[in-house]
Amino acid sequence: MRNYLLKSVQLGLMASGLLAATAMASGQPGNASSLADDHVQYAQCGRLIDPIKKKVVKDVTIKIEGTKFSEVVAGGKVPTGAEVIDLSNTTCLPGLFELHAHLSLDLKIHPAKLSASKAALIQLRQAQRAMKDGFTTIRSTAEWGHYALIDVRNEINAGEYVGPRIFVAPHNLSPTGGHGDYNDYPADMKNPVVGTIVKAGTDNVREKVREQIKYGADWVKISASGGVMSEHDDPTVAAFTQEEMNAWADEVHRYKKKITAHVHGNDAAIMAAKAGFDSIEHGTMIEDDAIKLMIKNGVWLVPTVFVANRVAELCETDGPMKPSASNCEKIKIVIAKRDKALMKAYKRGMKIGFGVDAIWGVQDNPKEFAALVSVGIKPMDALAMATINSAELMDLDEQLGSVEAGKLADLVAVEGDPLTDITVMEQVKFVMKEGSIYRNDLVK
Repeated sequence: MRNYLLKSVQLGLMASGLLAATAMASGQPGNASSLADDHVQYAQCGRLIDPIKKKVVKDVTIKIEGTKFSEVVAGGKVPTGAEVIDLSNTTCLPGLFELHAHLSLDLKIHPAKLSASKAALIQLRQAQRAMKDGFTTIRSTAEWGHYALIDVRNEINAGEYVGPRIFVAPHNLSPTGGHGDYNDYPADMKNPVVGTIVKAGTDNVREKVREQIKYGADWVKISASGGVMSEHDDPTVAAFTQEEMNAWADEVHRYKKKITAHVHGNDAAIMAAKAGFDSIEHGTMIEDDAIKLMIKNGVWLVPTVFVANRVAELCETDGPMKPSASNCEKIKIVIAKRDKALMKAYKRGMKIGFGVDAIWGVQDNPKEFAALVSVGIKPMDALAMATINSAELMDLDEQLGSVEAGKLADLVAVEGDPLTDITVMEQVKFVMKEGSIYRNDLVK
């Protein structure tokens, strides 16, 4: 059955011109690829974005040996008879990162109703769709369907399925009634629906960390404040005590893993920074004291601008997509402070990664670029957030995040110049992961 599904996926992609003749390389950095180590190809880029030096290099020739870039030369020559990918009319970039994914969400079924098998199918489809837009590395920050995405990740790593490399924080761990609970279901239901709840106390926190790691978590994610798209919780209120926050970070780091936190309010951001969290998500209402402490303690911010804008837009409409009245009231509170908070963090040099929180489907991922720029982020910095910054957050900057000799050959190309029109990032034309071509719309 698995081989039949794999063949169906591959045939469908080849029919669309999206899959190379060789099987797609997949897996965490360092895993074996289907490409032979001595396979040599060249890519000729009209322009190449260098997110480290924050500059554009013109007329670049890239030599790719096996799964890695081996030479990157401006004005370089291609040997006669060599295998060449013509990207001379495009802007090339490193493979993109999406660090706040929910691959189970695509509006076709309520997440509370997902079986693990159904979730895995949706997650695989969504992961493949995200890679079509150039996102070759994804960090999932909470899924549904139990631990299904762990299996999806493992199967991609093993080369059984085409897909991006995936790092998994399996669940949105929350206190009772928090952002990860199902607070819109009645208390007297015959079969109560509950989220991934952690009972009060540091022992319960540590036990939940151990459970996540037992089943294969790469990261742990908690809801350290209330949220917007949930009922009865307050985004300005911290969800855990400082002692519990300390226990979260201590236990995760003891297992040599990383931890991130859903945070809107300032108090929760301060608590996460004090506890030593690796990153916070959203950070829509952080103020001077939280920003200062986050910078001091090296806590990354992963803002998610597009999703908040979209919720606010939907609140002005009528129909089945309109959020609840309380959701709409909460988004007003968040939006009122979001832009000022993000620009303060950005201008003061906070480390910022790229995350989308595409709760209506991963096809919205590329829209985050324009959303960031609309707030005041420079286009080059938005591109750096989705490449070298995110690679550094994930401890992958020696392998990914820029097009340099020795790094894994993840390459994306767009027509036009994203520095003058960031929306071209919504029309990716070419995607390579570890030397294997996944998409090439430029071949006629």
